Amino acid sequence: MHTACQALRKGDCELAIAGGIRLNLLPLDHAEDKVGMESSDGKTRTFDVQSDGAAMGEGVVTVLLKPVAQALQDRDHIYAVIKGSAVNQDGRSIGITAPNMQAQADLYIQAWQDANIDPLTISYIEAHGTAQSLEIRLRLRG
Repeated sequence: MHTACQALRKGDCELAIAGGIRLNLLPLDHAEDKVGMESSDGKTRTFDVQSDGAAMGEGVVTVLLKPVAQALQDRDHIYAVIKGSAVNQDGRSIGITAPNMQAQADLYIQAWQDANIDPLTISYIEAHGTAQSLEIRLRLRG
């Protein structure tokens, strides 16, 4: 979606289709097939103290993107307006399912700057949680 929005802004295209897909092509029936992030009971409990992994599902999504002015002119139904976007590489963290906090903070700042908005005006943030049980050991100096 980020690349599609950039192409629309630069005038490389008039419309863009962005999408994604997740398919389970191989069965994970045996313990040796698992990657270590699956929940014990097949349920995802994001941000819950009882979380111990994610339930794997399948899905497909596709959206048609165009500049707001063009959508208004075409009398399209507008479901959302993307004011800005950003991408980065997370860098080092404590594991594949745990984000690098500094990289995430930098990403939010880049997105706010790209959208040219004040973060204090944001009233809704959608979060993605992997529901992984993360053990973090801190060594405190006494």
